[in-house]
Amino acid sequence: MKRAIVLSAPAGLTTGGHATRFGKNTARAPGAHMVAQCMRDEDYETINIEYINDWLQNPEFVIGLRNIMHNHYAEGTDNVMAISLTVGHHAVLQDPTLVTLVEEMKNRHNVRVAGGGIYRPLVIKREEARGDATNLPRLIDAYFIGRSLTMFPEWLRKGNMGEHFYEQDENDSIWYKLKNPDIIPEPPISMTLYDDDCFTPRDILTIELGVGCKFNCSFCNTPFKKAETQFQSVDKLVEILQTAKSRYGITHFNLSDETTNEVDQKYENLLTAVKQLDYQPNFTGYARLDMVSAKRYQIDQMAEIGFKGVFFGIETLNNKAGKLIRKITGGKKNLETLGILRDTIPDLYRFGSFMIGLTHDREEYIREGFDYIIENDLLHNAYINPVGIAPAYPGDTWASDFSKDPGKFGYTITAEHKDNIYDWENDWTTSTKAGLLRDDIRKDVTTRLGFGNFSEYTNWEYLKDKALGSVTTPDSVKVQDPDRLFQFGMMHVNNYIRAKIIKHG
Repeated sequence: MKRAIVLSAPAGLTTGGHATRFGKNTARAPGAHMVAQCMRDEDYETINIEYINDWLQNPEFVIGLRNIMHNHYAEGTDNVMAISLTVGHHAVLQDPTLVTLVEEMKNRHNVRVAGGGIYRPLVIKREEARGDATNLPRLIDAYFIGRSLTMFPEWLRKGNMGEHFYEQDENDSIWYKLKNPDIIPEPPISMTLYDDDCFTPRDILTIELGVGCKFNCSFCNTPFKKAETQFQSVDKLVEILQTAKSRYGITHFNLSDETTNEVDQKYENLLTAVKQLDYQPNFTGYARLDMVSAKRYQIDQMAEIGFKGVFFGIETLNNKAGKLIRKITGGKKNLETLGILRDTIPDLYRFGSFMIGLTHDREEYIREGFDYIIENDLLHNAYINPVGIAPAYPGDTWASDFSKDPGKFGYTITAEHKDNIYDWENDWTTSTKAGLLRDDIRKDVTTRLGFGNFSEYTNWEYLKDKALGSVTTPDSVKVQDPDRLFQFGMMHVNNYIRAKIIKHG
């Protein structure tokens, strides 16, 4: 008998994967659902277990998890465990309880263990070098880098994986990846909804409108840049959106695309789907502000689709710096666009990210830009970070152009650290000074935005959930108590875990 278990958690970029006072991300992680479906297609009886970090923090839940695993694998003759190691899941690598459980399953039930997501080998090595990783890496038989569902079935069948071999590390784990970064291997993510996954109306589901991006921003380290986009079909969008509402009462959705608006067909398909529904869904997602500036008809589309929150990767309001990182339109036009968005969609939560330390930028330009944003109520909150440049290693096809050739973009590398980041200097600052300036500007901006209890609550992964999901609304988030939102999130997660234990324990 074939038995499988998938362990995952929502990304938690700020906290390293577990909740703090400033947030509890409860949005469902779609990749785990896709892996579970792949296993079911290969005739594995599969249990999909989410919020794994929260299971591991509670002794009662650990007992329940151990019972589920032992009961499920006891009758199996081909047992597999898949563990999500995507962005923000450092807590998975760091948890000794998980190590104990995985070791038990391997010893008692001969379980093969796969780790998957977007981690590269160098990130595991970095965690080990910093002392942040437990013994979990030595228990993983195979890692799958990036979108891997076209190769994963062959591994499940114990077939020949030679064409996908990437490397074998010091733990004897085999790393696999697709060799061509320009050809998209599989269609957009679409979650198959099972009652066993314990959905409730408070859940936020993730949808992908398309895979591939026609742009290649200088700092971007994601795959399929300049690739021909594969689109989610209108029929599939209708199916997911309607099933979520009619079966589980879910009306909130997050769009996971790196950018939702770089090609017109994405919004056109989504709008066509929404018009076929018997309710109005709410959406959050990432978008390029320069594309909205170039195509302002997208503002009306966003309003009609039902966008309630957008993360704009603005990065800079300086025209020369923006051109260097391959942004299309300049600062003045982008500021005008934010004003139009403010007036056209008043309840749209506008969130902007910025980079401190771009070549050709200057401190005075940055401060002047934020002054204008704050005085004109153009953004609700901002995510501000210094420029980070990581080394580009051989075979790392995802590396950004910044990493591949820093000098081309005005950066002189002055040192490399064991945690896989460069010190640098450019025409006006250094990496150290950029970090200090970020701290000062961030404190000033969040204070002047009047973000109250959430002065440091700038992580979009949490904010899309708490401000735009099932607990509160964008215009009321400033007066919310972070502890209250945390409690709502924990209540939701604990209810899910207890329901899973009842079903499978």
